[in-house]
Amino acid sequence: MNQLKALFLCMLISMPCIGQTVYEPQILILAPNVVKYEATFAQEIATANEEIRSRSNNSELEQAIKSKDFKRQPKNLQIMTESEFEFAKNMDIFKQVSLSTQRYLTYRFYDKFPNLLLKLDNRKSTGTLDDLKTKSQKAKLQYIFNCASIELYVEDRIGYARIKVQLYDRVSNSLLVDKDYVGNWNNPGSEFACENRSVNCALNNALSQALEEVVHVIASNNPTLIREKQLQLDRYNVLVEKHLSKPFDKKLVESVISPKDSNVKIDNVYQVLYSPDRKKFVAFFLERTPAYDIGTLKDSTKDESITILSNRDVMDVDALGEIPRTYGYIVKGVNYRDKWYYEKSNATYFDASSVHDGQMKYFNHLQQWGFFKENSTESSAEFWETNQFAKIKDLTKDPDWSRYGEILWKTKEIEDRDYIGMYEIVANALKIAKLAENERFDSLTSRNIFIQAYEAQTKRHTNDFTKYAMINQDLTLIYPKERTVVMNPIMITNGKGEKALRFFLAFVDTKKIYEWTYFKPKTIPDRTWHYGSDIIEQLETITEWNFSLKTLDDNKFWSEYVLAKAGSTFKYLKELE
Repeated sequence: MNQLKALFLCMLISMPCIGQTVYEPQILILAPNVVKYEATFAQEIATANEEIRSRSNNSELEQAIKSKDFKRQPKNLQIMTESEFEFAKNMDIFKQVSLSTQRYLTYRFYDKFPNLLLKLDNRKSTGTLDDLKTKSQKAKLQYIFNCASIELYVEDRIGYARIKVQLYDRVSNSLLVDKDYVGNWNNPGSEFACENRSVNCALNNALSQALEEVVHVIASNNPTLIREKQLQLDRYNVLVEKHLSKPFDKKLVESVISPKDSNVKIDNVYQVLYSPDRKKFVAFFLERTPAYDIGTLKDSTKDESITILSNRDVMDVDALGEIPRTYGYIVKGVNYRDKWYYEKSNATYFDASSVHDGQMKYFNHLQQWGFFKENSTESSAEFWETNQFAKIKDLTKDPDWSRYGEILWKTKEIEDRDYIGMYEIVANALKIAKLAENERFDSLTSRNIFIQAYEAQTKRHTNDFTKYAMINQDLTLIYPKERTVVMNPIMITNGKGEKALRFFLAFVDTKKIYEWTYFKPKTIPDRTWHYGSDIIEQLETITEWNFSLKTLDDNKFWSEYVLAKAGSTFKYLKELE
């Protein structure tokens, strides 16, 4: 489970301070007590321990602990990291079982319990109730994870590890888990991946079984999860009895969804929820589908994204074969400026015993979508403003903009500028319409203006303009959203066979073509066929643009670098003859 280390360290350093004071779950993880192994494993264990000691370098963790950022982290994460630092000072292959336990349980519990406390301790325990109770009281933690013994042995030429695991609960003063787990040395993959036919594999395979049971037991006894489970059941009953079963108005949905939309089958709608002002709706659809496999589904254009929820074990041979045959999705609509916009989403294939069972299961997704008030079975008015009805945000106002904005979000921020505050459903529809308009405009402009001009140049100026090269058989057109002018960067070959990147500009109303001379023609090596990076390299010195942007809406770029004039003539535009 070494791959969990990076996740664990990153989480400790980057998480904001949340100021929690009550920790759950609270687990003290002890060092293995008794270790036994057959002589056949001695050399491998000695080599592994030597490697562990040679690569043992806690300087990274020590530096993190001493940093100012670390001191601002929640107290529970500080305690956990400090305990790991002390525990790792005398690490060996068997103590790694305890370390892996802490990391894996953190990985499993953290999303639900950011206030967890899983503390490593170098002490050992014989496993008696009195000893575990004493250690639990001294540590003031509810649970103790005790690896009472580890045994390595060979049977029928296969290596095995037997780990005796105990989970002590101080509240009941009892062992909730007290069991031996056996694993062989074959590599299982997943988060417990290891070197095949190794001691590590045997230990991982035994430990993985133990940890799954420990997670289940702790979750089953956790008061918070018990309350949440009951609340989920109560909410489910409310959804079925008060919402799913009541009559609904289908006419509005039928009038909004285009009859040409083959991806929505209006006859399969089984419930529609409307906002109080009837300006928004969520329509639920479900059908039983033919037998599909992953390959068929991958080639389908019916949905942009799909969720598959299967009852099959992921390790089954045919787990990725035939997918579940119950297919549910929603269509959500918003009335914006007296016009309806809608969007299909949350397409899901899942198992259901019948259509009615499937309808209830899929309708229950409302719990995940914020339909209810917090800790309540009352519906929330906020449902119509969040989650499925989210609005376009101004990313520059995000607290993390300074950290991630320029690196990760810049293109999206530029694309969303004209839609800030709009419902995403509306913005997405407007973007699709704009893209379609741009594509039509690109086709007409390329064919009727630029290509005609280039063909004429190849005939009139054979020394300077022998041929032109498009990118993927298309012209790259750059223009503002008003589409009054259009720029085309293109690679031109002269009579000597020399290639150069040059920029041309057309005025849409007059169809006049100019060469943009702000940049000198950039020589392109003869072996190069794709020059997209050269275009970006030049443009990024004076504006923000890349191939994913639909338009270049930078007034300064167009007014100062392209259309600037000196008197009555353009400074950087030379009309083609």
